[in-house]
Amino acid sequence: MGREGTLVRGVSRRAKGREIGVSLGTPPKLRRLQEALYTKAKQEPAYRFYLLYDKVYRTDILAHAYALSKQHGGAPGVDGVTFADIEAAGVEQWLAAVQEALRTETYRPHPVRRVLIPKPGGIGERPLGIPVIRDRVVQTAALLILQPIFEGDLDPPTAYGYRPGRTALEAVQAVHRALCAGHTEVIDADVSSYFDSIPHAALLKSLARRICDRRMLRLLKGWLKAPVAERGPGGGWRFRGGKRATRGTPQGGVVSPLLANWGKEPAGGSPRRSLSTSRRAASRRCTRRSVGTTPTWWTTSGPWASAGASLSTSRSLYPNPRPGLACGSLFEVL
Repeated sequence: MGREGTLVRGVSRRAKGREIGVSLGTPPKLRRLQEALYTKAKQEPAYRFYLLYDKVYRTDILAHAYALSKQHGGAPGVDGVTFADIEAAGVEQWLAAVQEALRTETYRPHPVRRVLIPKPGGIGERPLGIPVIRDRVVQTAALLILQPIFEGDLDPPTAYGYRPGRTALEAVQAVHRALCAGHTEVIDADVSSYFDSIPHAALLKSLARRICDRRMLRLLKGWLKAPVAERGPGGGWRFRGGKRATRGTPQGGVVSPLLANWGKEPAGGSPRRSLSTSRRAASRRCTRRSVGTTPTWWTTSGPWASAGASLSTSRSLYPNPRPGLACGSLFEVL
């Protein structure tokens, strides 16, 4: 089956149960579509995909997207609607209404409910955006179509974040193999507030280099421009952002991780110039040395931040080298 099977069908043992639709079983018709999209993207780097939007509201894809969304669970959005409410009213009727709204292009995203959750280690809080269930289902349907295209562009050996069939544990294992091979320094870089600072114009331009379906691009833009709703002192909703917003995608939205990865592609580059490729190109500013036997861990976030390391903007994806760091072999960004 080859590369297509590993990425799209999720037959990798390590990825089993974590890829989109694996635990529920991807419908054969959808699986064939995903394989075709992945193969086309892999074989033709300059190809611009069209006629994608109509796949989002296809009956089988919407039904599978709903099943995935229900499996993932989660709190309700600003409308307060839960899966139990939808089940009580009738799932088929609910999906038919969503399908009709998409087909007639009257679908509009709801505001995203914003909550703050503690960051790991108890240092600060992370804003989390919770879309309503309807938007989560439609985003999942779009993700089922767009993910194979992105994976076709992305160089597979590196980059583990927010990718189907890849885990943080595998990234750690890659670091361990590098240490065993004689590399003695690891740079731990964190992108500061990346989800909140993704520039919309650059992201949409990057998407348009691979997608020429205007309805699909308009759908993605609608999610980027969805207002953010927060509870006010009196218990009512306070809205901000919306059409006037120029940056950010909700951290918690189903499609946000894909957009975040896609947005890291350098502006003006070719579609084949993928996330991991662009990271390696930028990493020429930083090096690691194979000196001695004790690994040195440089970090750019948290209380152990190394001197000279800064990731203050959405496009600053890499740390500045520590003063005096000797030049050596390039490092891989995972």
